[in-house]
Amino acid sequence: MGKTKLVAAAQDYFLRPGMSRFLEAAWKRYEGLGRVGGKAVVRELTPEECDALNGFFGMYLRPGQEAGFRLELFESELLQSPFACTLAELHERLYEEPLLSRADRELVRRQSWQALFMATERRLQAEGQDIPKHISQWWARVRAGDGAGYRTLKELWGRGEALASEALLHATLAWRRLGWLDGETIKPIRKPVLAAEVSGNPHALDLNQPAGRLFFQALLSVSYPGEIKDVPDRAAETGQPSRGADDFDADALDTESDLSREVLRNLDTLAAREVYRRWGVLDDDFSSYVHVFYSGRHQGRWAPRGEVWTLAQVESMSELPPVTELYVVENPAVYASLIESSAPVYGEGQDGPRSGAAPMLLCTSGPASAAALRLLDLYVRSGRLQGSIHYSGDYDGKGIAMANVLWRRHGACFSPWRFDSETYGTAVQGMIAGGLSFSLEECRQLMKLRAEWQPALSAKLLEGKRKLFQEELLPLLEADWRQAQSKREAENR
Repeated sequence: MGKTKLVAAAQDYFLRPGMSRFLEAAWKRYEGLGRVGGKAVVRELTPEECDALNGFFGMYLRPGQEAGFRLELFESELLQSPFACTLAELHERLYEEPLLSRADRELVRRQSWQALFMATERRLQAEGQDIPKHISQWWARVRAGDGAGYRTLKELWGRGEALASEALLHATLAWRRLGWLDGETIKPIRKPVLAAEVSGNPHALDLNQPAGRLFFQALLSVSYPGEIKDVPDRAAETGQPSRGADDFDADALDTESDLSREVLRNLDTLAAREVYRRWGVLDDDFSSYVHVFYSGRHQGRWAPRGEVWTLAQVESMSELPPVTELYVVENPAVYASLIESSAPVYGEGQDGPRSGAAPMLLCTSGPASAAALRLLDLYVRSGRLQGSIHYSGDYDGKGIAMANVLWRRHGACFSPWRFDSETYGTAVQGMIAGGLSFSLEECRQLMKLRAEWQPALSAKLLEGKRKLFQEELLPLLEADWRQAQSKREAENR
């Protein structure tokens, strides 16, 4: 019988439903022992399995029985059968791949992992590119499973060696193009231009792309060597760009550093930009913006002003408008409602306060953009903010996480605005509508999440069992905003 016929005959005979559980147990036993030995046990045999196994072994097994077959016996029967093969040979005929023990598989895995770097190195050499010392050191750490980006690359490698090799190549070429912090001068380059130069794809270095994640983690590990070990990566090319900032959802909350977690969740977008800029990678500073509403002088007269400031505008401001308090919301509908409810204290054409300072309302439209974070930074550092940063958010995991970003940056000025256990408890008790309940997964996340300004808040949310949104607190927020405006007017009379 020819080889092709032997393979076809073996597949027809052994790849029957009645043989599947027995073969699975046999392969598992071999993988564990690394040799032909032990027993393949099948519990509660079905009629179909009894027919198949009785026919091969010449036994009389009944449905419902448990049967154990010694692998030595199985191989002996195979050699004496028309298939005339060993256990390992049968595995190759059935699946066209060798039968390996766990130790063998681990050895192959290690060899394949090392081959990934060797193949990428050959591609670099073919293009006339060497690997600088600082990149070579990063490679060595990742190869050993101890460097930033190891988990990302390992997960990509599990999905395909070509995908992992491509990401490693593009991340390496991009880093090599930048130079070295302590050596040659870094010539600034915009990230899409850099990405197109090394890969032909302007978006290849976005954080929601494999090479982009790997590239950022490499830069982050050198920029913050004592803080960043590795960033868990369980999502594959998920997330959408938002307002020009890269977005990536990192699921793990308990093994990452604060910085890496917030950056990759697209919460602290300014932190990501600062890492890139340190290496001379320029970003899009026009599509990152913040909505602001304040009362200020215009052409010598006092007028309320609603504007949109880009990051470029914020960073180029020679002088900030003086403000008494900063009120921050992340919801555009709430922001618009607050503007509409504003007290007519400094209407068009009036003189306004003598000091020129009044409350300012900000809207981040979700996680605080780089423009919003930079504006808050400038107000705190310049002394143009006389009071506090009052922040209002949604009562859920994402709302707490977004507020934590501001608290960590400006804890001394941070003041929760109707964002505490007392407000939540009172509001939930008074709600007629049932609202949206937390899912089991959201409850698990809340158990790991700590509201930095009030650690007991997460437990209160778990107790209340439902989410609470800014829209539901709008009457309270409107009253607070009008009071802040009226208070400033009274002080300046």
